[in-house]
Amino acid sequence: MHGRHEQSGKWRKDWQEWREIAPYYLSIVYTQHSGHAIELAFEAVQQQVDVLIAAGGDGTINECVNGYLKANGQMPMTFLAMGTGNDFVKSLMQSGRWRDVHHMIEVNKVDQVDVGWLKFIELSGAQSQRYFINVMDIGLGGEVVQKISKSKRRLGPFLTYQKAVISSLIEYKRNVVKVELDNVSFENDTLMLAIANAKWFGSGLGIAPQALLNDGVFEVIHIGEITLFDYLLQLPKVRRGEILQHPSIRYYSSKAIAISTPGIPIDCDGEFIGFTPLDCRIVHNRLNVLVH
Repeated sequence: MHGRHEQSGKWRKDWQEWREIAPYYLSIVYTQHSGHAIELAFEAVQQQVDVLIAAGGDGTINECVNGYLKANGQMPMTFLAMGTGNDFVKSLMQSGRWRDVHHMIEVNKVDQVDVGWLKFIELSGAQSQRYFINVMDIGLGGEVVQKISKSKRRLGPFLTYQKAVISSLIEYKRNVVKVELDNVSFENDTLMLAIANAKWFGSGLGIAPQALLNDGVFEVIHIGEITLFDYLLQLPKVRRGEILQHPSIRYYSSKAIAISTPGIPIDCDGEFIGFTPLDCRIVHNRLNVLVH
């Protein structure tokens, strides 16, 4: 199990209750720094644990999945929702509460979900690779997660995200971005391009209403020239997970995406990881997860 070191007393109480009722051995290890969950998940797979539990938000889940796949994990994973954003758990239609996770461990019903593979330029300027499980986007999203990483998040996850979006909409310079999908390519002004394996991101925004976790294809959402007024007008529909009717918003499906325009910031499962150019492809049914 992986989580953040600064967990509250409530979590420690829940943890103790879980250990008391569980007919199996539970072990917990805490992350100490960014990227540490990749190492811990890799080690857990090497030790051949029966179930790997990622405890945290979408960024922690992303790291655990990367460690799991790096070690060629085959055992099931499950997820405790303990982060500021828990969008992947929502896309799984699970609560992420420990009692539900305990129940799924006992029932041991396993399903497979897709993951995304991404090649990009990391902050050092070197080419790098990693996996994502929820939503990866370029442009505005990369700006937003950079702002959030520097904020104190006093407003709560949703309002913190919206504050960062609004300030980024005012400040962010749109770029002409060249995009290649399976059956179409375009070069357009781009506020944001989202590549979605799952429906939800940004602490409860249904960016990809048609996305399914096991259909072997990404939903790709291109957002061009929209104003702050447009965004605020569309926000209630996005929160409901509806398809948006707007001339500057287009939806595509694709198994692979290439973006050749350099220097555009990348948000990967809620974390700023680097810049374009990038190549991305779906890996069908690669992750084993516990389900209801």
